[in-house]
Amino acid sequence: MQPWTVATIGMAMIAISLILRTSYRRSRSGSRPKRQPFDDRRDAVREVQRSLEQTMLELDELSRQIHGRIDTKLARLESLLRDADVRIEKLSRVTPEPETPSPRLEVVLDEENPLDEHAARAGRRRSAPPPSEKHRRVEALAEEGLDPPAIARRSGIPIGEVELILALRKARSAEAGSTPAP
Repeated sequence: MQPWTVATIGMAMIAISLILRTSYRRSRSGSRPKRQPFDDRRDAVREVQRSLEQTMLELDELSRQIHGRIDTKLARLESLLRDADVRIEKLSRVTPEPETPSPRLEVVLDEENPLDEHAARAGRRRSAPPPSEKHRRVEALAEEGLDPPAIARRSGIPIGEVELILALRKARSAEAGSTPAP
């Protein structure tokens, strides 16, 4: 054999042995994968994700239960309101309207009002707002000689409010020094 063929065969054998050795190392490391540092983090993230999913499921179930309780209580409340309306209707049919008017409201004004004294000392007179349309209507009916229950029926204003308007009118008239109409 010639020296150059021996050298070529020797180099080929070295190259083949190197190739086989590196492929053997790769195949050996492939069967036992190395754990990368990110695997631990990935596992932790997966665990947290599973925990959150479980918590979300529990919260969803809890919200369904609470919603059911609220619906039940709302239905019960509506039922009680219907029952109350029925009872009110029965009572209003059974109970007659009173023929006598409600007791009159007596308004007593203090002669000595500290706020009025303060305003008088300051040289100011307390001014009342102009009477509303309701007040004018009540006063007009009173000037016609109607009593408070009749004014209340005619104007549709509650009798207590009519009596209050008339008492205020009487007080304003007394302040002004004139006599009020009945």
